[in-house]
Amino acid sequence: MEADSITNFDRVFSHGRKFVSPNLVLWFRRFSQTAPGLPEAAPPGRFGLVVSRKLGTAVRRNRIKRLLREAYRAQRGRFSGYELIIYPRPGTCPWRKKLEAERDLLAAWEKARRPAPQR
Repeated sequence: MEADSITNFDRVFSHGRKFVSPNLVLWFRRFSQTAPGLPEAAPPGRFGLVVSRKLGTAVRRNRIKRLLREAYRAQRGRFSGYELIIYPRPGTCPWRKKLEAERDLLAAWEKARRPAPQR
């Protein structure tokens, strides 16, 4: 998502769904063709990262962002039609390699897309 457009993030936070996994928090929503500010043909998928200072030093935060960006790029097709915000949870990100981050991202995504239980 465009970093300079806070409204993109606000739209996902306010109108999207939230899913919490052990290492990640995901907010996501389907693209709306009628949403203001979106082009007529919505892109295949967009994502944004929110990384807290609680994760550690700038070096650690940047590494986590790099791992998550690469994990998203490797599986971009799975997220088509969605706006996604990824928030790595402080104190729980044990990833050393892209494959570990990718595994956690995909596991969280598959669980998040399941229909909500009927009450």
